[in-house]
Amino acid sequence: MAKVLYDAGKLTQAEAICSDAFETALKVCGPEGAATFSAYLYWTKSLNAQGKFREAEALEKRAVRLGIKMDWV
Repeated sequence: MAKVLYDAGKLTQAEAICSDAFETALKVCGPEGAATFSAYLYWTKSLNAQGKFREAEALEKRAVRLGIKMDWV
């Protein structure tokens, strides 16, 4: 859903869904889950596309601290 919203340019909605999906996936799948990475990826992309660079950077730092598996791409 977040990818569809992102691709449609509905960045605010994509951001909201991704933040919820990220927190849920992190609890359910852990930092190495594909769902966790996917939510992180689109959340970061939606923040950057909106010019929210500081928020995106903070999320990226959090992902590194949490050990989010980044090799799904």
